[in-house]
Amino acid sequence: MFTNEKGSVFLSVLIIFSIFCFMIAYRAEEFISDKKFYRETESRLILEHLLLLAQKDTAELSLSEIFSGMEGIFFYPRGDVYYKIIERRGDTVSFLLYATSIYNGKAKALYDYNVTKRKITKWNEY
Repeated sequence: MFTNEKGSVFLSVLIIFSIFCFMIAYRAEEFISDKKFYRETESRLILEHLLLLAQKDTAELSLSEIFSGMEGIFFYPRGDVYYKIIERRGDTVSFLLYATSIYNGKAKALYDYNVTKRKITKWNEY
């Protein structure tokens, strides 16, 4: 027991109070780290979805209007995607996509698309 001029504090009360404070600090840290993880995961999923939307939109371009060096931007509610046609080899077109989300996340993808088969032949994300 600790005494001073205003009263006394039992050692068991101090230990219980210390454990209680430690538990609150631990839970707060756990909550903050979970929230950060959820935010990063949401940003990554949004970027993947933006790349998918841009891939679908670039696939809708007709063969007659596709030429090497062609570029543009697709605007979506949660971000935008810059695309550029790297090269065109017969029926295969190479696209470069840069996605930027509203959470300042960035992603890049390079893919080859066969226009006659309407199929992706190669896909690389960076």
